[in-house]
Amino acid sequence: MNPFKTQKGFYKILVMFIVAISIPAITIGYLGIRNSTTHIIRQVDKSSNFLLLEKKLFIEQQMSEIENVMKQIMASDEVWKMFEPNVTYATRSQTMVEVIKYFNKLVGTNKMITSIYLINKEEDYVITDSKYSLNDFYDQDILRTDPRGIFTVLQPRKVIMLNGIQRNLLSTVRTFKDVSSNAAMQIVVNMDYRDFLSSLQTSENPKPMDLLIFNDNNQIIVNNTGIEQELLQKELTIIRNAEGSSLQHTINDSTYFMSKTHSDLLGWSVVYEQPFEQVVDSTKLLRNVLIYSLLIVLLLSFVMAYLFSYFLYRPLARLVSDIRKRMKIGKGRDEYTLIDGAVNTLFQENHTLQSQFGLAFPFMKQHSVFELLSGKVWDDEKFHAIVQLLGKSFDMSRFVVGVFDFENKELTDSLIEKVELFFDERFQATLHSSMSERRLVIIVNTELEKDDIYELFGELKETLNEADVEITLAISPVFESLDKLFLAYQEALQLLNRKFFIGKNEMIVKETVDVTESNGRFYDKNLEETLLDSIRSQNLEKSMEVVSDLVRMLASQPYSIAYVKYAIFQVCTNIIGALAEVGGRLEEAGIDGPSIWNSVQSADTLAELEQLLIRFISQSMNVTADLKHKQHTELVGKTMEFIQRHYHLDLSLKDVSTNVYLSPGYLSSIFKMETGMTILDYITQVRMEEAVKLIMSSDAKIQDVALAVGYNNTQSFIRLFKKAYKMTPLEYRRKIILT
Repeated sequence: MNPFKTQKGFYKILVMFIVAISIPAITIGYLGIRNSTTHIIRQVDKSSNFLLLEKKLFIEQQMSEIENVMKQIMASDEVWKMFEPNVTYATRSQTMVEVIKYFNKLVGTNKMITSIYLINKEEDYVITDSKYSLNDFYDQDILRTDPRGIFTVLQPRKVIMLNGIQRNLLSTVRTFKDVSSNAAMQIVVNMDYRDFLSSLQTSENPKPMDLLIFNDNNQIIVNNTGIEQELLQKELTIIRNAEGSSLQHTINDSTYFMSKTHSDLLGWSVVYEQPFEQVVDSTKLLRNVLIYSLLIVLLLSFVMAYLFSYFLYRPLARLVSDIRKRMKIGKGRDEYTLIDGAVNTLFQENHTLQSQFGLAFPFMKQHSVFELLSGKVWDDEKFHAIVQLLGKSFDMSRFVVGVFDFENKELTDSLIEKVELFFDERFQATLHSSMSERRLVIIVNTELEKDDIYELFGELKETLNEADVEITLAISPVFESLDKLFLAYQEALQLLNRKFFIGKNEMIVKETVDVTESNGRFYDKNLEETLLDSIRSQNLEKSMEVVSDLVRMLASQPYSIAYVKYAIFQVCTNIIGALAEVGGRLEEAGIDGPSIWNSVQSADTLAELEQLLIRFISQSMNVTADLKHKQHTELVGKTMEFIQRHYHLDLSLKDVSTNVYLSPGYLSSIFKMETGMTILDYITQVRMEEAVKLIMSSDAKIQDVALAVGYNNTQSFIRLFKKAYKMTPLEYRRKIILT
């Protein structure tokens, strides 16, 4: 027996089941694919960045070792002898031989290094495994290179050696000078480029990683991605400046997933490139599962529609037929409307409407005021209808909009009632709207003049302050036509934005906001330089003056809040960079860019930014003081070591200061401050101590002892010895013999 009188009901139920089952299935499948793709990308990004961090640290370690080798070369006596002027040819040749031996020793003990050059362009020679003139040197590319900065890593290049073998070299170049002669040389340390690439591969995966390494000047150091270098060159700036640790980027119609990191130590960006399709390939399986699932859902829908019609729809059809007979309603109305009409009564509907109106009235009131402030086309008739509905009377001639920010308390019904009562007691009609948890907008209809209106709002502020409520309020200009309501509200909001410059718990009106024209100027960079100089010189008073001038300048210009915060952060960042360049240990002082950025962004007023900058300057001065003390200690140690090795020579203050590359006067002041004695006193002290050793351990004549410790004049030696030990050298020797 056919369970359906007609097929109409069956098709309704079939469509209902298909929609009810298919839509959730499609939605779940879509979200599953999307979330799976996102999860896969996140996991790939996480693992890739972990691997990149490992590679970055390895590269930094390698480059640090290379730089240490360069510093070791610069500190060697053999290299510095090359700066000595007016030496004989034989001496210079012997020195070059020693340098070549020294270079060969370094190359032999360091497997990363293939060769070392010492280039002196002024004297026309290159020293490596031998001495070459500039024209005869086999690596002409390095001579044409103009390295940027003191320490530079060049792009890989091919070099044909003297034996005819071609090698790919990755070179680091460092320039150093002799202060006394101002002569300059370049040290070039060469690594085998293929060995460098091999060191970057993981032991678990023999396949080379698709790595791209380039510096901040967009010079490609390593390109192992398979993408043409010319195409990559155009994309380097986009890749480096992309936010986050990864990006999805299209190059020449191919999409790649790139994980990246940056070495601040080297100024290099390290990128791991993978084809995007390869990354998300596993989601294809999920997509196929979704398609088969939908087919199964459709089949189930047919089966369930048949069963539902057979067991449930026939009883429902009988119920609808009975309702039609009892209510004497003919065909034409659907079953659900009939059932709903039978269940509900007019009294219940009326009661429900009244209850809902009571609940909805506060929200309708809020929405009505909000709509008035929204800037839509003005409808005067609609406005008066809203005012009448809200039980208000707006029949006075002037209007004003006030925007209140409650600074220390959230907006509550009691606070709103208190504000309304304040205006009602003074016969001022108001409409209000709560725009957020702490912001209230009030439209006031009044006959008061402008100054009286300001006084009225000032009295309200004092009343709330006495109740321990801090508010910042902005008052729009007075207007007489309600079609200007939206513009007045917008002007009040703009005035409230000046809270950042004026401060919290203030009343802001147009007449009190003093903004001069900026003419497109940015903040004065000279103030930043002056501030940095005062930090270096430990002049706290001058620093406070510069900070005050900077803040006053930013407040006097019509800058946005975002720009003011950027300017303060930029000043801090530039100071951090300057201190880091001279070796300041910023981390130990708790100074880092991200924490300063967060502090700047969380500041609510310009005064808070000023205090933040003052605290930062105090920390920076501590870093500078520690740095100076460390530098002074190292200089004094080098000076003492030099004197102890050369006390037997005719030393002068100029000789000592030349050794540490400082002026005699500046070195004397540092030495006196750190040791409590002058350099000449220390020379005398060392000489006297050595003289005592000679007097005690030998029978040398006093004249010979004087010459041995650096005195050509025996009488001067005897006088200084007697001053130090209260007796002559002979008396001291006799005393030692007797005791």
